[in-house]
Amino acid sequence: MLVCANGGHLAEMRLVAENISCPKVWVTYKGEDSSDLDGFKFIDHHNRLIKIIKILVKAPFVIFKINPSCILSTGGIIAIPFAIISKVIGLKGRSQDSRATVGKV
Repeated sequence: MLVCANGGHLAEMRLVAENISCPKVWVTYKGEDSSDLDGFKFIDHHNRLIKIIKILVKAPFVIFKINPSCILSTGGIIAIPFAIISKVIGLKGRSQDSRATVGKV
């Protein structure tokens, strides 16, 4: 399962996804940059606390529906609830947040 916010986090995850050989189920926000992806898309909310709570409530259902072997993230607030739940249920999880700007040198 690939979990990341849209924008730069998603651009970075797309590069990572090209180099892994496992089924790819995307979890991100709805947006123009994620419209071509298969998976779960959350509606972005301007209030961070509300955003985290909404995703924290929905994340267990997404995880149990997909039943992934691991969760890979390139960051963003959307990743926090998935990291918490994966830790609680003993699911492998990895996060890479390089703070880089994809496509710029």
